[in-house]
Amino acid sequence: MTPNTNLYFDIVIIGAGPAGCAAALAIRKNAPHLSVCLLESAALARRRLESLSPMTAHFLKELGIWGSFLKEQFQAAYGTSAIWGSESPHYNEFIYQTHGHGWQIPRNQYDDFLRKECVSRGAELFLNASFKRQNWTSNLWKLEVKIGEKEHTFSSKYVIDASGRNAAFTRQLGVRKRKADRLIGVYANFWLTDRQRSHHGYTLVEARDRGWWYSAYTNDNSVLLGWMSDSDLIRQDGLSRKEMYLEKLQDAPHTCQRVQNFEKMSELSLYSASSYILDQVGGPNWVAVGDTAAAVDPLSSSGSLRALRFGIIGAYVAVDHFKGRDSLSRYQKILSQEYDTYLQSKATHYGHESRWKAVEFWSRRQNGWLKHAI
Repeated sequence: MTPNTNLYFDIVIIGAGPAGCAAALAIRKNAPHLSVCLLESAALARRRLESLSPMTAHFLKELGIWGSFLKEQFQAAYGTSAIWGSESPHYNEFIYQTHGHGWQIPRNQYDDFLRKECVSRGAELFLNASFKRQNWTSNLWKLEVKIGEKEHTFSSKYVIDASGRNAAFTRQLGVRKRKADRLIGVYANFWLTDRQRSHHGYTLVEARDRGWWYSAYTNDNSVLLGWMSDSDLIRQDGLSRKEMYLEKLQDAPHTCQRVQNFEKMSELSLYSASSYILDQVGGPNWVAVGDTAAAVDPLSSSGSLRALRFGIIGAYVAVDHFKGRDSLSRYQKILSQEYDTYLQSKATHYGHESRWKAVEFWSRRQNGWLKHAI
């Protein structure tokens, strides 16, 4: 949509990823009298792979988009395998779980699907909309937004920050993150030869001495690889360079086997994957959801699920505000308790890998990372 210079919405959502879209859908479903818009800084969604757990179905049904999701016929994921604690693989078969299989979806396709559902239910979407600054005046948020080359002002009674790790809105309010580590993922796509083509519906995690590998087959005859390690270790190992990345890959036999004799490799992309929670996840007339509020290690395989869940809960907090009810403190309590539980589970899982206890990456996670984090 092409906006006027000045626009008013009851609720402005900054970020149109899974958390922001879940919030918009929940608001349109439960409070259709409230006007909602989504501001997304990217003109196009990212091309990274998204792994959705079987439990995703529960939240898609709650949002009323389960039928539409099935029509997309996204690629099924049947489980995970892990080389963790030994060189013998461990399998987690989704078929034995109550909710059946999961899905592996290119992130751009997943985001496009969710955004179309938002628009079809009455939310307005602005792409290439870069949030610049905010000001609270006359009981309204005044948001300065650059869309393309033009500056616009959005007025709103309530803001939901779903801008992800960038935390565009809350960062300007001075809210700080409590980081638990400095994990970074270095990703690349490897396109396979015809004889290597596979529809293997399993993701693979393979632990090595200075981090771990993630790999998953995609529906375009490629394998997405991610090397997960701490930012300082990635710099020391020079893993932003292709030749060093490929050399590192040779030390991971199970992962390497998936891409042997590949035809083409993409450029490397680096993404933050650190765990953190905001000191404050909401305030007067605003709330943070998804990765803005709290982010988790990809090893947990719960990021996408949490985005939907807390996007929905954040929407309830916003709707309650318009009803004169304050549910923010309860949201803060739920998020804080779940984050503390997650940290304990994370420590336990990393503790199961004991082959490299003395190596820095693993010793940090066994001895408490907070003293190292920034």
